[in-house]
Amino acid sequence: MSQTIPNHVPMSQFSVRASQLLIGEKSLDEIAVMLGKDVFYAYDSAVINQKIQQFRQNMPDRIKLHYAIKANPYPPLVGRMVGWVDGFDVASHREMLVALQSGMRLQRLVLQVQLNNYLSWLLLLSQA
Repeated sequence: MSQTIPNHVPMSQFSVRASQLLIGEKSLDEIAVMLGKDVFYAYDSAVINQKIQQFRQNMPDRIKLHYAIKANPYPPLVGRMVGWVDGFDVASHREMLVALQSGMRLQRLVLQVQLNNYLSWLLLLSQA
């Protein structure tokens, strides 16, 4: 019985060298050596920024782009997003702290507040 090898969706946003995707101009093998491990997440800030700019070019100016920290709260990634998006969507105390530590202004945060947490949000905001 022959097994079909799955095909990945084309990833044309990344350059390729020697059959390896390049992330920030580094091959996956080079990143693995730098990190000293084979399992890791790799983010290419140029690709992220390019996708954000592509979104903005295709949307009216009145549309404001916010990043939901819940999608990926990795602090270095959130920090890079500060200059690229109009604000952050936060839904927990931890997400609020990540957003504030990133340098995003408090006025540019959208808080997803449940009524039972309202007082604790107020306390957190008063300390920001």
